[in-house]
Amino acid sequence: MTAPAPDIKPDVAAGPVGLVPVLRFESVSKYYRGVAALDDVTLALPRGTALGLVGESGSGKTTCVRLALGLERPSSGRLTFDGAPYPHSRRRLRPLRRQVGFVLQDPYDSLDPRMQLRDIVSEPLRVHRLRGRVNGGGDRSRRDTDQRVTQMLQAVGLSGAALDSYPARYSGGGRQRIAIARALMTDPAVLLCDEPTSSLDVSVQAQIVNLLLKAKRDRDLSLLFVSHDLDLIGRVADTLVVMYRGRVVESGPAEQVRSRPRHHYTKALHDAVPADHPARRRLAAARYPSAGPAAPDGPASAGRPRADSCAFADRCPAATARCHAERPPLVTEADGRSYACFFPLASN
Repeated sequence: MTAPAPDIKPDVAAGPVGLVPVLRFESVSKYYRGVAALDDVTLALPRGTALGLVGESGSGKTTCVRLALGLERPSSGRLTFDGAPYPHSRRRLRPLRRQVGFVLQDPYDSLDPRMQLRDIVSEPLRVHRLRGRVNGGGDRSRRDTDQRVTQMLQAVGLSGAALDSYPARYSGGGRQRIAIARALMTDPAVLLCDEPTSSLDVSVQAQIVNLLLKAKRDRDLSLLFVSHDLDLIGRVADTLVVMYRGRVVESGPAEQVRSRPRHHYTKALHDAVPADHPARRRLAAARYPSAGPAAPDGPASAGRPRADSCAFADRCPAATARCHAERPPLVTEADGRSYACFFPLASN
């Protein structure tokens, strides 16, 4: 069995050619107590597009979000925003953070139950000291802020919501709409969504996804969408980046990665998605066993791979001795897809 020999490209997951990235990771690694949460990750979010990060728990997706928010600093490599490196000081990070909104996974945890809607949604204006500067201060400032909060709640489908109400009055989907309204209050350029639908009922998930895509279109947002669901994220993102054990293992146009994966781990994610009929459902776990003892945050974090081996070698049915002894480089093909595999799957 011989591997194909596509051209090796030094820059992968960089998005469509010709589009300037608003957010970019350049060979970023992040270590916690000597363990790599991210291992030489390069990716880019071009302005006005949607980039999806997909992988199991422990694959490094949330670490990417924390770095993009400026809550963490990379151990090596660098991040840029509109071409400029991320500043190191908290004070100099403030203007950048104003341009980045974020929506967290669980709306029951992300909203303070003691705060009224007007205070929750307008909180970014206070944090970034925009309220008085925008509205002039005083009673007029309060009235103008309430008007702006009302307009934002209408934009996310909560027309008529009482500004003095509390989160307990709303369902999970309603709370996530409130969280989205809050994230959009500063008119950000980038919206980071860390599994925003995973805690919601299936019937509500599509509504929230459609709301996020509408906000992207209407506000010319760049969207970074994180999920473990390959089928869902493949319908949201323009470009997909598949992560495993802190590494990028495949990337490319979303529909191609989703429907015709080249990496065996992407194929495992694809097979884990239930089919539309029980007779066509497949169980990926039978062919892709766990990589060892289960870790608290999932099998993707159980026993980080050696730097000189393939991240997926312990679970891959096509692995050979070479996969355990060498780290496959990321390579790219003419259709824009990249993968890190010595023995990739057929492209058709």
